Amino acid sequence: MECCPRVVLLDFDGTIIDTMGLYTVEAARLISMYTGMSLEEAETLYRSTAGMPFRRQLEMAGLRGGKVEEAARRFEEWKKSLLSRLRLDNRVIEAVSSIKGLGFKVYLSTNNECSVISGLSLDRVFDGVLCNEPGRGFEKGEPHLREVMRREGVEACSIVFIGDSEYDIRLYRGLGVRVIRTNGLWRDEGVVRRLAWLKEECEGD
Repeated sequence: MECCPRVVLLDFDGTIIDTMGLYTVEAARLISMYTGMSLEEAETLYRSTAGMPFRRQLEMAGLRGGKVEEAARRFEEWKKSLLSRLRLDNRVIEAVSSIKGLGFKVYLSTNNECSVISGLSLDRVFDGVLCNEPGRGFEKGEPHLREVMRREGVEACSIVFIGDSEYDIRLYRGLGVRVIRTNGLWRDEGVVRRLAWLKEECEGD
């Protein structure tokens, strides 16, 4: 059927790699340093807007102009150094393989800048990697969604987004995409079963 689930979009941080705790500490430090906000306030802001591009989070903290670019650049360089030392958990790679085995195309959708994740060889795991290109507004949400729809020739209702943040869940649900919340594929075995159930239910109609 036209709107049966055919494509899965996976978030990155907190969904396929366990980085959110580390990110929160560093992001709060930078937000506090640049804005004068307390570390506790900065951490609350970062957690409540997790999933947004960091530049937007900085603007929500009251930062403007060149300071936004400076702080964002420092955060991206820090993340690049961190991620160069990390690898995907084998349980995540197995989960992605299982999802593909159900007949889904599997894409990554992240607001990390492309240069930050370029050394992780993610194209070996996913059918497509969609990252943040600030210069042209290519980011999570409608830009990534439209790109997947173009590549795969599907409607939004045939796409399932899997992520950990409330912001992302609201974002993709508002675009007509099915959503599944996870606490991390390295610990959440129910995601693959739920996708199998969605596919079976739709194809049985």
